[in-house]
Amino acid sequence: MHTRKVIIDSTQWISEEPDAAKLVGTIQDAMQNGTVVSLPLLDTARRRFTVIVNGRTVQTVAVDLDMNPAPTEMTG
Repeated sequence: MHTRKVIIDSTQWISEEPDAAKLVGTIQDAMQNGTVVSLPLLDTARRRFTVIVNGRTVQTVAVDLDMNPAPTEMTG
């Protein structure tokens, strides 16, 4: 299963959502409208959490879109 990094404020999470656009849209909508959204995420130890994001108070969210290989990865 494909995973991607999600950083909410300064906390790193892992998402198993295969559709990056859907994940980004959900978070962006909550931030733009000041609403609350529940995200099924994993912590870095891969334990499952429901993370409740208050779009009114969160400062930054970064989502790894996995568009290019990481510096340690090689394309073949």
